[in-house]
Amino acid sequence: MVGIKGNKYWEKRGEPGETKRRIRSLIESDPTISTSSLIELLGISGSAIQRHIAGMPDIERVRVSKSLTKCLGCSKEIRRKNKYGMCRSCYKLSHSLEFNCTECGKSNVVTGSLAHQRRKELKKNPDRNQFCNHSCAATFTFNEYWNKRKEAQ
Repeated sequence: MVGIKGNKYWEKRGEPGETKRRIRSLIESDPTISTSSLIELLGISGSAIQRHIAGMPDIERVRVSKSLTKCLGCSKEIRRKNKYGMCRSCYKLSHSLEFNCTECGKSNVVTGSLAHQRRKELKKNPDRNQFCNHSCAATFTFNEYWNKRKEAQ
């Protein structure tokens, strides 16, 4: 059996425990160092680095918080990757459509795909009548029909 010094595998790899010592020294010098930076500096895989760090419970790593930004609607902190710039509740409110029923005058709020559809229709015809339900639409249509019929006579 060849000793550790004479073995080609160990010559390429380095001394046993050397990688752990290097990881420890890098983390102690900069506790906020990322795993990707350690990969570049040491030239070993991320899973190997995580395995070495898991074997060192006394090491304290400081995680840099993910970049946060504030919601445009309510100023709540949200992740920066959010492409809308709003939290879910504010986004839903911003994409809702509020209108008054032409027949009964009741205020209504529509959300989701129905709001998108109505907004699209209003873009084509801004003077379009909007109703809260089918009965209001039927009443309005019936009254319009009879008013036109009476005027014609």
